[in-house]
Amino acid sequence: MNKDGLRKVMIGKRNFLTKQEIFDKSKLVQQNLFSLPEFQQAKNVLSYVSFGTEVRTQDIIEHCLIEGKKVVVLFTDIQKHKLLLFKFESFELLAPSDFGIPEPNPKIAKPAKAKDLDLIIAPGLAFDEHKHRVGYGKGYFDSFLSDLKNKSPVVALAYDFQVVDSVPVEENDVKVDKIVTDKRIIE
Repeated sequence: MNKDGLRKVMIGKRNFLTKQEIFDKSKLVQQNLFSLPEFQQAKNVLSYVSFGTEVRTQDIIEHCLIEGKKVVVLFTDIQKHKLLLFKFESFELLAPSDFGIPEPNPKIAKPAKAKDLDLIIAPGLAFDEHKHRVGYGKGYFDSFLSDLKNKSPVVALAYDFQVVDSVPVEENDVKVDKIVTDKRIIE
């Protein structure tokens, strides 16, 4: 199956989840994430802000803040085709982007530096056990990861059904270091 077909299948499966299933499965993903030494030791965490039927990250972000970790979130600069980093301050200061993703306002948010990151929590639509990732198809996250000088661990969050036998891999695709699902951790 090609990437577009795989994306459609995974979005369809995710959209079939009830709100309660999203909540319950996300809690299990969070518990597995919180058990990772990389998470426990991280002081500066980049996290995607979930939307729609993605694994919820709101509780992860709040947990980070309670633990005294600094949280960084992403802004999609469509003109420059790149992701910009900003310090997370509150969910109230986020607004839906053109893609529907809650993002900070770059005019008022405080910039963050990639070199300070200790952990990157990545989104995705499909993964395989070799830690290949299929995103939403725009290439923003792969480009961001390949440009990083600081090679912080990249941990992807997914529902277990999003892990398949193999995903199509292209030259520009960047693997993640670990995949955390509601049932397991793939290292």
